[in-house]
Amino acid sequence: MLIILSNYVSLEELYINEWLEEEAFEQYEERCSRRSPGSPCFPKLRKLSMIPSSGLVASLLSSVTGNLVDLRLAVVHTDQQIVCPALSHLPGIVHLELEFSDDTVFSAADLDHLSKLSKLESLRLGCMDAAAGCYDWLTDQQFEQLIAKLPQLRHLVFPPVGKVLTFVAVESLARSCPLLEKCELLWEHDLSTWHASEAPLFPNLETLHLGQAKDHDDKEIWGFRHAEAGNYARLLRTLAPRLKDLCVRFNRRLSGGKSGPTKKALDVDIDEEIDPDLWEARMRRMRDRYARAR
Repeated sequence: MLIILSNYVSLEELYINEWLEEEAFEQYEERCSRRSPGSPCFPKLRKLSMIPSSGLVASLLSSVTGNLVDLRLAVVHTDQQIVCPALSHLPGIVHLELEFSDDTVFSAADLDHLSKLSKLESLRLGCMDAAAGCYDWLTDQQFEQLIAKLPQLRHLVFPPVGKVLTFVAVESLARSCPLLEKCELLWEHDLSTWHASEAPLFPNLETLHLGQAKDHDDKEIWGFRHAEAGNYARLLRTLAPRLKDLCVRFNRRLSGGKSGPTKKALDVDIDEEIDPDLWEARMRRMRDRYARAR
């Protein structure tokens, strides 16, 4: 299939969202090797989404040029030491989505390669089993190394991490990426540490998703209800003046039964929590729904 597609030199978008066997890539590599130096198979490709087989990512990315702006790769069986250097040769990428295996460990060199993508406006990192957590080797300093040179970033999705990052990572993100509009930091956050920050942190942030959130000063709280989240609404609005929506993605709630705590997303409208009229309107809607259900 790739051999056939490589004949379409004017191709601008390519989406192959199924596993490609290594044999298919070997045939494709042989075909590309016959081309003259400096003549990639997909010279006009702007968007690429693919699940490549192990070890052949570098060959695939060498088939495109600096025209590529949107790249989505599920490289769950591929050594990141192959992927990251190949990406650093595509500095024009604006949107990048990468999915790695749960046990992936980045070296300082890998992080440096990724940080060279200075035009990135959207970065989504994921792992195969997000619920289990990944990147448990990551430190606040390594997180800062990754995002410190991405000043154009407007949308960031970072997966749950086995080892909880601290508010130091959040502050470094604010310093490095002032244009952020939507941010999904899907690890557990200790909101008791957020009070010490100088405001505003995120002048353009409108949507914030957290993996889990709690006040570690209160050991009895499993997660947030609207009333508890409302206590932090003014703080979050101070840190992010344009913030409209907060979501605690894996909010832990006590089920009241024998099954133990459950996880359910909690969505909070910041304006409703701050404005008493909007808050009262929401309460009326809730009372009306309850009355109709009886």
